[in-house]
Amino acid sequence: MKIEVYPRAEADIIRQFRYYLVDQDAPNVAFHFREAVIESVEQLKPHPKMGTRFRGSIMGLRS
Repeated sequence: MKIEVYPRAEADIIRQFRYYLVDQDAPNVAFHFREAVIESVEQLKPHPKMGTRFRGSIMGLRS
């Protein structure tokens, strides 16, 4: 199953990665964070209905 990362979420992930890498000068933390995000997205693939339905403006979104 394809997992879509919405542009705002992707921007948040990039912003957090840059915060660790540049602002905190913590490259190990930055790359660990990136790997954790990738691993989390991979875990969602076989379980697309995992999580509670989000009641908002985006149909089908789960949290």
